[in-house]
Amino acid sequence: MVAHEMTFDMSLSAVPSSASVAKEIEVALGLLREAYAQREALGMPRPGAWDASQCDAAYRCGYGAFERGDFLHAIECFAPLLSACPLEADYAVALALSMQRHGEPKAALPLFMAAALMDEQAPGPMYRVGECLVELGQFDAACRAMKETLHRCDGAPGYAHVRDAALRTMARVGYG
Repeated sequence: MVAHEMTFDMSLSAVPSSASVAKEIEVALGLLREAYAQREALGMPRPGAWDASQCDAAYRCGYGAFERGDFLHAIECFAPLLSACPLEADYAVALALSMQRHGEPKAALPLFMAAALMDEQAPGPMYRVGECLVELGQFDAACRAMKETLHRCDGAPGYAHVRDAALRTMARVGYG
């Protein structure tokens, strides 16, 4: 898989030209076409291609593998599941957590971020964003993610374990 870095040459103070905006749109469309081609090459299902029973079976397979500590197999189950259901925050978290536990926090981070955006109320995905950032040595950003986690917990008793974990993480990296 080829990694591309999208760069935006626009400064905030300058008004972009239509040519520069068109160039940025073309870059984004190229990345999207490449992602579709990669999905097809990997045999991943298209969004909506699976019914509820197929999704449930893939989730159960991945969950079982995760519980056994077989994170690679969990990834193999959760990746097509997320491809078939890309707007399910829980599936993004499942894949990301498997990747993180497999030792790939950099790959897990954008999935946790997507889940945190899909479910703006849930503190769990944001906590995992912070956890990955700690693993990547980005402590200031991790602290911001943990503060957002605390905000999302909002004192709710059901989120006490997430709140406590965020506070412990902040203290461990010197922000507590």
